[in-house]
Parts: sequence; structure tokens; C-alpha cells
Amino acid sequence: MYATIDTRPALEMIQRLVSPSEEVREAAIREAISRAPEQMPPVFYALANVLSREPGRAYEAIFWYHVGRIRAVFDSLRCRDKTARK
Repeated sequence: MYATIDTRPALEMIQRLVSPSEEVREAAIREAISRAPEQMPPVFYALANVLSREPGRAYEAIFWYHVGRIRAVFDSLRCRDKTARK
């Protein structure tokens, strides 16, 4: 039996990060960064995309992209299901 992972918090955060409302988007950026240990890799990718569109935040965007990539690799390596590594 496979365990289930609740992805709703990540999906909700991603929706806030791509919101057309600048106020909602900025609040989501601050929250995603301040609560980074709790975020799933897709949130970091969305965060990187949003930051890459903002003037002067390219290096920050690159940093969060790589955080997401490292977290994704780490998560796949610690997963007991060997097919998750492919």
C-alpha cells in the first residue's frame, strides 16, 4: 500500500504565488521564504519563477530554484519506493 501525501498546502501556496494581486503574491513570497522548511519542491520552483520576474531578484530566484532541486533529489533518495528515483 502506498502512503498518501497531502499536496493541498503546496497547491494553495503556488496559487497564491501566481496570483494577479500583487498584495497576495508578496505575502505568499514572504510566507514561502519564512516557512521554507515546510515547503515542497514545486513551491520553490513557483517561487523562483515569480522572483525571476521581479527587478533585482534574479539571484534570489536562482537560489530558490536550486533549493527546490536539492530538496526534490533528497526526497527521492530517502523514499523507500525505488521507482521514485527515476
